[in-house]
Amino acid sequence: MNLLYDFVSSQDSVNGGSEYCIRVFNALKSCSDEVDFYCLFDRDRVIAFPDFGPEALLSQGSHIHIVWYDAPLAEIVSRYHIGRVYLAIGQRFWQDESLGDILCPVYITIHDAGLLETVDSHLYEYLQSYHPNRNIGFLMKQWLKKYVSRPPRDLEDRVFASHLREVKNLHIIAVSEYTRNAILCYFGLPHPQIDVFWSPEKITVCYEH
Repeated sequence: MNLLYDFVSSQDSVNGGSEYCIRVFNALKSCSDEVDFYCLFDRDRVIAFPDFGPEALLSQGSHIHIVWYDAPLAEIVSRYHIGRVYLAIGQRFWQDESLGDILCPVYITIHDAGLLETVDSHLYEYLQSYHPNRNIGFLMKQWLKKYVSRPPRDLEDRVFASHLREVKNLHIIAVSEYTRNAILCYFGLPHPQIDVFWSPEKITVCYEH
């Protein structure tokens, strides 16, 4: 079976999502000898894990292939006769409108979808009203960090959810029960199949030097 495995989610930075991507790959590789991995990379992103860059992966055997994210996902799936797709951080592909055109099973891990609830429930205003003289500086710092100095992630999630609703054979993996409930509440997916797999322990110590 040909598996399109998303390594785009491991690029640019070392964080919980990128580490999750690496851990899932190692687990899949160790438990199956009948899978050809088509590892998806973006030429415009930085390799955050040198041991899991294109050249390092190719040295692991003939069942590893490198694929560049140079076309919509549906086109890549067709080009390489992919039987399954795995996206380690689904939100990385929020602008890919071709998700709904993929016919094979698509497995997607979704991280931090609870941000939608934070925005909709006005959690910041609630905390401020109940703690008018306490932690205001901290709350302001978090508010500015999330909603002023960064892109509107809640908008990205809503666009991403609209693409997911078009996927024919969708399997969702959430990293917590909180995220699972946020997906059920805000994504509007018909009869979603959602499994919860916790984020792995950190492995950054291997890449500090």
